[in-house]
Amino acid sequence: ILSNTEAIAVNQDALGIQANRVWSSHLTAHLDQHEVWAGKLVDGTAVLLSNRDETAVNITATFSDVGVSGPQHVRDLWLHRDMGTFTGSYGATVPGHGVVLLKFTPA
Repeated sequence: ILSNTEAIAVNQDALGIQANRVWSSHLTAHLDQHEVWAGKLVDGTAVLLSNRDETAVNITATFSDVGVSGPQHVRDLWLHRDMGTFTGSYGATVPGHGVVLLKFTPA
């Protein structure tokens, strides 16, 4: 993380708005193993998919939970890779005890 300029930019965003948990698996399974966090940025929305389970799992961030609407350009900030443009939701496989850090911007 110390050399990931895209992740550092989220941390040092000028808005300074802390992310909030917008979804948790405890809402459906009474377990707090999988979460979606989201926070507004000057130029988009940071989204974190978190997996505290031991095995990989697909976690989906719905746009309504994240607080965005319309088509969104999704960028994986860990991989420095544009994932495409999506409508309604975006899902990714999150490794066990891992996270996926994304940035949503209106398309």
